[in-house]
Amino acid sequence: MKSDQNLFSLQPSRRDFLRNFWGGIVIAGGGAWIAGLESCNLPDTTVGPSPLTGQKVKLTLANESSLQAVGGFIRRTFGNNNGGNDALVVRVAQSGTSAFKTMSVVCTHAGCAVNNPSGSVVYCSCHGSAFGTQSGNFANNLSGPAPSPLQMFQTSFDGSMITISF
Repeated sequence: MKSDQNLFSLQPSRRDFLRNFWGGIVIAGGGAWIAGLESCNLPDTTVGPSPLTGQKVKLTLANESSLQAVGGFIRRTFGNNNGGNDALVVRVAQSGTSAFKTMSVVCTHAGCAVNNPSGSVVYCSCHGSAFGTQSGNFANNLSGPAPSPLQMFQTSFDGSMITISF
């Protein structure tokens, strides 16, 4: 049988332990970093529009405090319309039949949800695509990898009622 002194010599020195420990951390961290880079190189997946349901949703403007001023918006799910995803209804003009416009929040690049409007733009937090929220560029891709505009839904206004056709 070996002596106690030989048993302890099988344990690494403090220096060896720390060198192996930090080397393992660096290797694990480097591997995670490389895996993260690889996920950015995956092929883009273009997301197509949700099927239209033919349903019409009516909103009474007086009941929607967030839509009283130009630039105001609501983000809401309207049942199974838009594939059950949220839609953004934005006031783009003070009056007229096209004072409101509606878009899907599903980015056409990889299917991530865009953020709420910031100024006159909505951004996709996944890959940075920017889409317009003003009358002349509504839902259009202003920058980023998205291959097409966000899906729009026909929206009309009669002075008191907003009608969205899904």
